[in-house]
Amino acid sequence: MIKNIVAKLKGIYIGWDYDKYWDCREALFDPKTCRLKFLYCKHYVSITNRRQNADIAYCIEAGNNFKGRPILGHNLNGIVIAAGAIIGKNCFLSHQVTIGRNRGGTDHWR
Repeated sequence: MIKNIVAKLKGIYIGWDYDKYWDCREALFDPKTCRLKFLYCKHYVSITNRRQNADIAYCIEAGNNFKGRPILGHNLNGIVIAAGAIIGKNCFLSHQVTIGRNRGGTDHWR
């Protein structure tokens, strides 16, 4: 319980909550998500990306480009990921990373 409280306070201090961000991002791709929650999550993800100087694109029609939650070295600070790029499970992303999309060959990071 104390660990959860500390995590929430840390989230308020640094400006974002890791679990809330990824829960909202996953809800965007869940067809069972109600419309109100979908709109809230879309807004939360957009605001968090902007505050963290990140641009992690998502395309609802293409599906989630993350196969699991990544390990982030320095929050979302400056991370840029193209909509077509696919990020595998337990991928470590440091700050100021740009991941594009390869149009001809494989576009998977594992």
